[in-house]
Amino acid sequence: MWRELMPPFGVALLAFLVFIGLELVLSLSDALFSRGAGAGEMLRLLLYKLPSLLTFAIPAGVLLATFLALGRLAADRELLAFQALGYPLKRLLLPFVVFGLLASLGSFLLSEFAVPVAEAAYRRELLTVLYRGQVTSPREHVFFRGGEGELYYVSRYDGERARGIVVYDLEGRLFPEQGPFPTLATAEEGLFSEGELVLLHGRLLRFAEDGGLEEVV
Repeated sequence: MWRELMPPFGVALLAFLVFIGLELVLSLSDALFSRGAGAGEMLRLLLYKLPSLLTFAIPAGVLLATFLALGRLAADRELLAFQALGYPLKRLLLPFVVFGLLASLGSFLLSEFAVPVAEAAYRRELLTVLYRGQVTSPREHVFFRGGEGELYYVSRYDGERARGIVVYDLEGRLFPEQGPFPTLATAEEGLFSEGELVLLHGRLLRFAEDGGLEEVV
């Protein structure tokens, strides 16, 4: 029974992954390639998205593999032959039930442990690609991006002095110890000096995995 299940399950799993992955590539290709992203960055995005795609593909693959295996056994009269030899249908269905339970456990473990980490990495990579490039001229009350993907917001300008500043760093590099989550910097005011923004009276905020505030400097 396991030999009947595994080959169609592998084919179905690969087919579903290709189908869903191709849809993802088509939806992202215009936005990414217009910003100079290459095949390597697209491949990284797909790898980060793979655990999430597997949680959709595994149940569909199990269902299709079960239908194909039972259909072939019924068409070749093998189920009837098993019953003629004294094997009840409950015993014949046991491998299918165990297979479904194992697949459900694997999908559950992926969704609980692998998907959150992979999705966070996927969002960071995607935002880095989307917001990288030439630095936009700063304006009041508008988010603009820096040269390395960070986002800025300024409430008001007084000459070279900016007030009400917010900096959103996707890579967490602003914090003294770089972490896996974005860093938020706020400042009452700042000065533009030799192409740099010097923040005054500011705070650095680092967040934990659950989204709660972890540390303030």
